[in-house]
Amino acid sequence: MFKMSFTMRTVLNIYGVFLILGMLLTIYTHPISIDRYGKVFFDSSIMMNAQEIKGFLSFLLLVGLIYFPAINIYWIKKNRKEKTFIY
Repeated sequence: MFKMSFTMRTVLNIYGVFLILGMLLTIYTHPISIDRYGKVFFDSSIMMNAQEIKGFLSFLLLVGLIYFPAINIYWIKKNRKEKTFIY
């Protein structure tokens, strides 16, 4: 019915969004553990404090600011080179 085609650029951008969102979730899921008997428990001793969360969010912001422009600039340059070459 609907035929969708994805470019590698789109796939990498979607991958980046899920990667960043998944890393954001680790702020809240990190203290959830499973013991040797298979029981799930919440260990508040390994929970990040406010300063660690701030540093982690700064890291994620930096990663996002590097990853997404790098992917998109690469594909813009690649398309520009393909259009300028005469075969």
